[in-house]
Amino acid sequence: MAGRFFAALTLFICAMTVSNTVFAECLDSDPNYGKSIEISNDATQKFRDGDYAGAGAGYAQAYKTCEEPTYLKNQMIAFFKGEMCNDALRAANEYAASFPNGEVPYGDRDDWKKVNMRCRVIMAESMVANKQFDEAEQAINESYAYGPTADDLKRIKTMENQIREGRAAKSDGKNTNPDPDPDPGTKTESESSLLPIIGWSALGVGAAIVTVGVILFATGPAADIAKIKEDYCFEAPCGDKPEYGPDQEAEWQAAADDASGLVPIYIAGGVIASAGIGVLIYHYLIADSGESQAVIAPTFDGERAGAVFQWRW
Repeated sequence: MAGRFFAALTLFICAMTVSNTVFAECLDSDPNYGKSIEISNDATQKFRDGDYAGAGAGYAQAYKTCEEPTYLKNQMIAFFKGEMCNDALRAANEYAASFPNGEVPYGDRDDWKKVNMRCRVIMAESMVANKQFDEAEQAINESYAYGPTADDLKRIKTMENQIREGRAAKSDGKNTNPDPDPDPGTKTESESSLLPIIGWSALGVGAAIVTVGVILFATGPAADIAKIKEDYCFEAPCGDKPEYGPDQEAEWQAAADDASGLVPIYIAGGVIASAGIGVLIYHYLIADSGESQAVIAPTFDGERAGAVFQWRW
């Protein structure tokens, strides 16, 4: 959303990197090792150019040339980035199977689990849309094993409602699939759109109240005290000016009392404006916008081979 409040502080960034480096599972003594590296480098360039299908196919060819598990992991991430979840899950399964007992190395386990989890959620949503409720339910149940995030759990909750209501409609002989009730913990679009209106309105009202208080002070107590200072003499010699006396002191005190009476106005305006700022900060900086970004950078984590996800939620 253009013009977002404090846009420079926007949260929610997802970075993805792909490395040309491979660990020596496929030894450099293998005559096909150098050839596989060349194929992998070409695939990585395709990944950086946004050709994720071509990149995945390239990593697959590199693996056929020399069986280095890193190529399987790069396949998994390339296909995942290209939203080809069937291919991504196949590569994920082959990657796990390349290790003893199917145990993915600890450093890469989170990436592998997140691809397995997120792809199942994405595929389940497509199945629900096509009214394939049994298949969607199976994919959802499998996704739980991979630790869904809070955002994924909201999507799963929505799908579970759709599946339940879709089955009920089917049993009643209806062809419609009514929208599920919104998750109580999820903001609806209308609620989200009201937040900036409430925030800016409160900020404006609060600022207006404080401004009124400043005007009342400037035209009332401040003006009275300034007139007393101008019209009366406080130290001899006074010349033509009358001396400041008890009557003027009473006027001064009255003006000070009037100024104190304006304090509640400042407090009320400040509280309302602060509430508006709080709502705006929540809407623009804290509430999940549902948007994500992926940026590819040519860096490599020395403790892990191949493509690396840096997940931030």
